[in-house]
Amino acid sequence: MNYTFGRNAQGKSSQKTLAIGGYPVVTLLEARAARDESKALLRDGRDPSAVKQEKASAKDERATQTFESVAILWFELKSGWSVELSRSWRAAHDG
Repeated sequence: MNYTFGRNAQGKSSQKTLAIGGYPVVTLLEARAARDESKALLRDGRDPSAVKQEKASAKDERATQTFESVAILWFELKSGWSVELSRSWRAAHDG
């Protein structure tokens, strides 16, 4: 989907392209719905491409918030040791 948003260095409207997806993966109905959402964002003064990137980064952030990563962070904050330091100390003293 091509659209204009903002101004470039010369003061002209900046043309952008938003990729919605290819035909076999994205149906025509889904593509039209995504286009309508993008146009609604443009009416609200928001850049659809920036909103799409924000959603993707939030999804990536949620994927990294696993139980293991939270447990490691908790351990490091409470003990003052890093996990690597703890493992190396145990290896040196246990065996």
